[in-house]
Amino acid sequence: DQQLAARVEELDTMQKIDRELNKTLNLRRVIDITMEWALRESRATAGVLGMIRDDPPNLEIVAHYGYPEEVVAGRFNGSWSLEKGLIGRVARTGKPELVSDVRLDGDYVEMLPRAHSQIAVPLITGGKTNGVILLESDQENAFSLLDQDFVTRLAEHASPALANAGLFAQLQRANEARSEFVGFVAHELKTPMTSIKGFADLLLGGVVGPLNEQQRNFLNTIRSNVERMNTLVSDLNDVTKLQTNRMHMEK
Repeated sequence: DQQLAARVEELDTMQKIDRELNKTLNLRRVIDITMEWALRESRATAGVLGMIRDDPPNLEIVAHYGYPEEVVAGRFNGSWSLEKGLIGRVARTGKPELVSDVRLDGDYVEMLPRAHSQIAVPLITGGKTNGVILLESDQENAFSLLDQDFVTRLAEHASPALANAGLFAQLQRANEARSEFVGFVAHELKTPMTSIKGFADLLLGGVVGPLNEQQRNFLNTIRSNVERMNTLVSDLNDVTKLQTNRMHMEK
């Protein structure tokens, strides 16, 4: 009965987590939700989430919680080798691990001062390990197999949300790059169009001599098309500003 009640409670918790994860496509928010639940339910002192990068193969620590500032500055700036520590081992093997006493782990690399226990679980999407959650505690025998099972299931639920949020972030960056390019092109078109319009006006004004009717018609056609192009470029600029949230409206 106790096991059944515990399992029902865990399923209820996972349902809450899924609801929170499904509410957002913001990568930072998805990471925060995942790590907040992992730290809360395991009662860990600190934790990190690392994402595997392929070129060159390494771990990028994208989020850290509960670590002193000197550790963050010294350990988490730059890449983390896949050969270092429990987090690197789990990234290579793709299998969750619980270390009750870090002094007995030959791969241990200190991250949390006076750490005693660690849990590391992989984040797997499409059969491929793309990240690792590492939890640490400064209490002896702080973690149990139940904690490892919970964090493993949490990772299973969080992995698709992290992958989707990552793809959405890439799409946003691509859209921003496209909008910036369009804005740049539109801005660069303004200069030659201004020059064309200016010289057409000078010719129509008779600066270089009188014009016959056909010449005047041709110049009026050039001038009207330049004005049409100027309107199109202005519209492109407005669209770009709207897409990049740089449009300023004045009443």
